Amino acid sequence: MCWTVDQMTDQIMLETDHNGDGIMQLDELMHQLTTSWGMTDNGISYHDFIAMWVARYHDTHSTAHDFVVNLDLNKNHLIESSDINGHVGNYDTNPHDGQIQKVEFNAFLHAVHPDPHNNGGHGCH
Repeated sequence: MCWTVDQMTDQIMLETDHNGDGIMQLDELMHQLTTSWGMTDNGISYHDFIAMWVARYHDTHSTAHDFVVNLDLNKNHLIESSDINGHVGNYDTNPHDGQIQKVEFNAFLHAVHPDPHNNGGHGCH
């Protein structure tokens, strides 16, 4: 069963907001990527990211691949802290403070997920 982008947003916020304040701080996001996703100082490979994304958020492999390509700002086939910081810089707008409101994170996923405009951002092609 595929999830909508809105469902993914809800689940990621639940997993990442460790202090339960309803806001995803950048350090919470990086902690989650390091401890639960295996991201190292060198980043996380497309292969590992796709496998985790498909298992957790029920996208198809091809949709998850397209998503990770969109996440990789420097196109080096790794998701690194610089990619995350770049996206946070673009979508942390209310105010620009390293604290990602749910509405900001949802806007990010809708913009970067490869199928963002299909009925709430459905992840299956």
